[in-house]
Amino acid sequence: MAERDGRSPVALGPKYDADGDTDSYNDMRDKFELIDRWINYDDPRLEIPTILRLPGIFLFSSFVTLPMGAYRGGKVAALRFLAENSHRLPTAVQGWYWYHKRKNYVIMHSAMKESASFTLRTFAFLGCMFGAEAVLDAVRGRIDFLNTMVATTATGFAYAFRKQIPFSQVRNTMKYGAKVGLAFGLLQDVIRAYQGQLWYYNRLADKFDLPKPEKKHDTMNLLSENTKQMLRRRSEN
Repeated sequence: MAERDGRSPVALGPKYDADGDTDSYNDMRDKFELIDRWINYDDPRLEIPTILRLPGIFLFSSFVTLPMGAYRGGKVAALRFLAENSHRLPTAVQGWYWYHKRKNYVIMHSAMKESASFTLRTFAFLGCMFGAEAVLDAVRGRIDFLNTMVATTATGFAYAFRKQIPFSQVRNTMKYGAKVGLAFGLLQDVIRAYQGQLWYYNRLADKFDLPKPEKKHDTMNLLSENTKQMLRRRSEN
C-alpha cells in the first residue's frame, strides 16, 4: 500500500505472518487508512481534525442561529396574535393586562420552538456541507478549494431539490453555493499556504523557486501523534 505524503498510514488490526490471512489483514488496513484519512489527523483543515471541527462548527453556529430563530419566531407570533385578536381587543385595563400576558406567553413559546427548529435545520445543512467536504478530502487525498466548492454546490442543489423550487431558482442556488464555496475554499487555501500545507502551492514553489514556508507544528498534531501511538499499542496487544 502506497504511503501518503511520505507518511505511513496508521497500522491497525491484528498482525499476520506470512502463512496467515494476509488478504484480510490488507483489507482491514485499507479500511482503517481510509478512516484515518477522513478524520485527517495528519493533515487536517485549519489544523483541526474533522471529528473536532464539525462539533465546533455546530457550537459556534448555534450562537447565531439560536437568537436569529428566536427573533423570527417571536416576531411572527406577535403579528399572528394581533391578527387573530384584532376583532376582539380589550377595552378595560384588566383586559389589556391579560391580553399582553397571553401575548408574551405565545411569543416566548413560538420563539423557543422556532429557535430550536432553525438551529437543527442549520446543523443539518452545515453537517451535509462540511461532511461532504471531509469525504472529498479523504477520497481525493488532497485538501484544496475544489473540494469545498463541490461540497457547497452539491449541498445547495440538495436543498433546492428538497424544497422543490423552480429550475431557475435551483440554478441560482447552485451558483450562489459555488461562489460561497470558492470564496471559503480559497480563504482556507491561503491559510494552508501560510502554514506550508497547500499541495499545489508547494509544487509551484519547488518549480519556480517561490518562498515556501515550513510546515508548522501545533497541539493538534501532537494530539494526533499521541492518539496514533495509543492505537498502535492496542493493535500490538
